Amino acid sequence: MKFKHITLFLGLFIFLIGIIGYGNLYSQSKININEVDKQYLTSVQISTIGNKTVEKIIKNQPYENMEEVNVINGIGTVKYNTLSKIFCTYDTCRFEYYILFGVLIIILCIAGVLLMTLYYYSKQKEHIEQKEKDDKQKQLSNELKNTLEKNIKK
Repeated sequence: MKFKHITLFLGLFIFLIGIIGYGNLYSQSKININEVDKQYLTSVQISTIGNKTVEKIIKNQPYENMEEVNVINGIGTVKYNTLSKIFCTYDTCRFEYYILFGVLIIILCIAGVLLMTLYYYSKQKEHIEQKEKDDKQKQLSNELKNTLEKNIKK
């Protein structure tokens, strides 16, 4: 019985870890700087980056690595550090992949809980069947005993 409870707890724990990991994974993703436009860079509203700097970033696309952004005139260490925290030059996973990853985790967790439930009910069914078998054996034993007692009295 303890094993079933531990297994159920473990399944739920994995489920919660999956949900937390999914959210954390999505929140830490960076955006490919080669795929952004002026409107997006302006809407991000990075306090140290103005319109002229945004135009320079867009003009020099594509970048092979983030160090190339640091070479642009007007981007110093502070701006570069800010940009490198938000942007990258490689393709990152899209939102759809994160959704798929989250759905797969949920499906696996639900499957685990269903399997544990099926295991529990199969054990319950075995227990009930064994009890019915024992009761039937007891009833037959009592009937045989009563029959023997009747035959002995005759």
